[in-house]
This record gives sequence, structure tokens and C-alpha cells, in this order.
Amino acid sequence: MTAAWLVPAREPVEILDRVTVVDGEHVVASRPLPYGSGLTARDVALRALGFERVDEWRDAGNGALRATVRPL
Repeated sequence: MTAAWLVPAREPVEILDRVTVVDGEHVVASRPLPYGSGLTARDVALRALGFERVDEWRDAGNGALRATVRPL
């Protein structure tokens, strides 16, 4: 199963949230979100990585969100 994770920034090391696509335990693609971006930026970033979301973003704990995705 391919999943996308919205990982919140870990300040002070990172200042941007990141969308990461994972297939099993392997990172397929990853992209930072623009600073201060809104909710639609998640899906825009996924499309730029060549994926689309097939279900809703769900809480994954520690501020992260998770959704199932598929290639475009």
C-alpha cells in the first residue's frame, strides 16, 4: 500500500512541513510544503510528486497526518 504522510516541521532544525510518499518502508518521494501554506497545498504537492490522494487525511499522531495515495 502506498501512503502519504504530512510530517510537521521539527523546529529549529526544519521550518517547513513535508509531504512524504512511502511504499511499505521505502520513501518514494518527498517534498516540503511552502511556508504558511493552506490545506490544499498538501494535494498540490502530491500531484507535483505524481500521486493523488484516494481517501481523507487522517491523524497519525504527533501532529502527522496520513492518507492513501495512488500514482497519477
